[in-house]
Amino acid sequence: MSKKIFILNSYLNLFFYSYKYFYLDLYIVNKLFIYLYSFFNLNKYINIIFVNKNYIKFLNLKYRCINNYTNVLSFNYNYFNKINIKNDLLGEIIICTEIIFIEYKKNYIYNFLKLLIHSFLHLIGFNHINKLDYKKMKFYELFFIKNF
Repeated sequence: MSKKIFILNSYLNLFFYSYKYFYLDLYIVNKLFIYLYSFFNLNKYINIIFVNKNYIKFLNLKYRCINNYTNVLSFNYNYFNKINIKNDLLGEIIICTEIIFIEYKKNYIYNFLKLLIHSFLHLIGFNHINKLDYKKMKFYELFFIKNF
């Protein structure tokens, strides 16, 4: 599988293994993450990896025991601490633009950015296991999508 790598800033790397249905303004992604990093005062970097639907299904089965497609997966390496990686890597966001396009044809970019925010929040420790956590996470998602 061929890949292209874009280093948007000192904290964000993008790896493209799949281009299907792909449209994205890298300037907007960079602007979003600069905003998120400054809001939370972070100094660790994140890898965002774009994959095809078969590979994300494989990862979903391997790491979540769910044999189905998903639009995005987040891996917080500080939380799991199973992989011996430098401490300056917060984690990775694995994203499938093909699935996102199928799910959100009309508002693709908006929902793509919302999923990036959602995944970022998981990387810094947010979850939606109970109703209160779900509401808090939804609040931040909407806050960031409106204000960046």
